Amino acid sequence: MDLYFEASSLYYGSDLTERTPQDQWPDSDSPVWILGNELCARNDIAELNSEVLSRLLFTYRKEFSEIDGSGYTSDSGWGCMLRCGQMVLGEALQRISLGRDWKWDHKVDNEVDEDLKGKYLKILNLFQDSKVAPYSIHQIALMGESIQSKKPVGTWFGPNTVAQVLKKLSFFEKTVPIRLHVAMDNTVIIDEIKESCGFVGGDSEKPLLLFIPLRLGLTEINPIYFQDLKECFEFPQILGVIGGRPNHALYFIGYVDNELIYLDPHISTQSASSTVDTFGGPQDQTHHTERAYRMDFKDLDPSLSLCFLCRNESEFEDMCERFLFKLIRGHNSPLFEICRQRPEHLMPLPLSSSLNSDLPNAVPEEVKCAKDFVEVKRALDTSDEEFEIL
Repeated sequence: MDLYFEASSLYYGSDLTERTPQDQWPDSDSPVWILGNELCARNDIAELNSEVLSRLLFTYRKEFSEIDGSGYTSDSGWGCMLRCGQMVLGEALQRISLGRDWKWDHKVDNEVDEDLKGKYLKILNLFQDSKVAPYSIHQIALMGESIQSKKPVGTWFGPNTVAQVLKKLSFFEKTVPIRLHVAMDNTVIIDEIKESCGFVGGDSEKPLLLFIPLRLGLTEINPIYFQDLKECFEFPQILGVIGGRPNHALYFIGYVDNELIYLDPHISTQSASSTVDTFGGPQDQTHHTERAYRMDFKDLDPSLSLCFLCRNESEFEDMCERFLFKLIRGHNSPLFEICRQRPEHLMPLPLSSSLNSDLPNAVPEEVKCAKDFVEVKRALDTSDEEFEIL
């Protein structure tokens, strides 16, 4: 039996019935959307399994080096949202370096370009369970502890917290060409993102990984948001959604009918003892699975984060137009707002002195203030998600 299949069979902490890669898809003609790619559950089983298999899977690991004197040598029970954050960032880096159509399959090792193998392994090793890896469980946990005293190592993170921590870590990893932005207050502010990513022309342009943390209900998700969440999975820029159930984080990569499709980090496997240096080798295989799981939209926790990747300004403006026409215009309760400049009632953020006031205006005029802003009190947010800038 293949090692990646053995690892994924160690399903941990779920009340769902085990499915094989062959029967995990519904027997219907309904479209299945996986990260912006439309397939058919009845006719495209092999393609669907390949889509799932090609995503990077980061799960609970055991027997890694101790996290800086904390006593923790495993993240089982607390690291699920940290692993979901790794999966989102890993998907972004794969898409930047390898392209959206990249397919991982250890059985066709000889058919994969050596340059692509090298790029892939470089990405994978950014997340290995060692303090020297820039996006390891060690670095994420320690950064969370350093910027928020209420998040010591071993504490469960919410979707906003992991987004903020990854953003902080990205400042220190100069070899990875990406800019992380967390859109606070349910608001995407175009000019600030463009300035941050260098989307004003020249050689400084960097791809954007955009997190939009949201709370779509008090204790249960409001059904009025289901259709808009489905729309998000159809965007070419979508990287997925991180959320799940209370204290049970999942990485959502698509949907079919009224069910979300997700990868589950609640699988405990042995930590790799060293860097992964062989494409398709035993250590590499533990980061992939054909197994995806499904969950009804109504069971989704209201606290979540939408995740998008824009590799350049053109993709960013296309995404903003999709936000406007698919998610905001004509919606009484949109998922979030979009504005060209920061509204006066929101706390200002420091911008560099190089901000160009003559930014390109290709985004439709309506985007400049797509909807009147209403200041929302956050008193009812749960304690694990402060929704603040860290």
